[in-house]
Amino acid sequence: MICRGKGEVEHGVVMLLTEDGRRTLARIPASDEVTLAHLQNMDRTPVGSFGEITMAEDGVPRWQVG
Repeated sequence: MICRGKGEVEHGVVMLLTEDGRRTLARIPASDEVTLAHLQNMDRTPVGSFGEITMAEDGVPRWQVG
């Protein structure tokens, strides 16, 4: 997780495998509670989870579960 100056989480980072087999990094905003809850669920592994990669307004890839 990336933190702001006062220790507030700004976003997390995940390593992903794209549909065509390439590896990439993407950001998960701290406001995306659904995706963060999915990744932090201790009852199962998030490895192999499917989701969507989109480009954020600043041009950085963003990932969300689903």
